[in-house]
Amino acid sequence: MIETHRKDSESLIENLKAIIEERETTIKELRKEAVDFQRIVLQNKDQSRVGKVDAHRLLKFREQKLLEKQEALEKMENKRLTLEEKIVKGEK
Repeated sequence: MIETHRKDSESLIENLKAIIEERETTIKELRKEAVDFQRIVLQNKDQSRVGKVDAHRLLKFREQKLLEKQEALEKMENKRLTLEEKIVKGEK
């Protein structure tokens, strides 16, 4: 009984560690994106005086981020398909 609780606790701890690691990665990515946004879109001497954002820069920045996410999604999809093929081959 104690051993069962110990295994359950260890499993829960591992799950929580994975969740924390995922959140930390997300936070790092968000910080990086914020810095990129500052550098690419907001860092212009004229804009800082007026308080306006250059729409062209903002659009270009968002399009680039969308393209990066689409590429990452395609890469993950290809990896998933490859892994599924390996599983099927392993079952035969």
